[in-house]
Amino acid sequence: MEIWQAILIAFGGNAVLLAVLVFGGKTLITHWLTKSATEHQVKFSKFTEKQADAIATTYALIRKFNSRLGEYLEIPDTTAGRYRDERKNEAVKAHREFLDYFEQKQIYLSKKSVLLIKNINTES
Repeated sequence: MEIWQAILIAFGGNAVLLAVLVFGGKTLITHWLTKSATEHQVKFSKFTEKQADAIATTYALIRKFNSRLGEYLEIPDTTAGRYRDERKNEAVKAHREFLDYFEQKQIYLSKKSVLLIKNINTES
């Protein structure tokens, strides 16, 4: 009986040690993966915020340019050109403002949107 007790203690002690090591390793890996996933989620949410801001501002600047261009093209010129030149300058300024912003923030827009905007700008 003493031999069996010695064998059980020898193998049982190793089994308990192995179980503790496996549990500790599993806990450590789970903690590391959770932390990594949380960091990626934070980075992704910041990117999503920047993307939403870029889309909203791009849209606002396009609408502003479109409005200024419409004013320049549609309002009849009855005042010897002075006001028409001002409207033209406002349209040019709005276009430049849009292009400057677009060049910096196009990375946040979809590829399809970027290509469409570039094609429209090239054609106009």
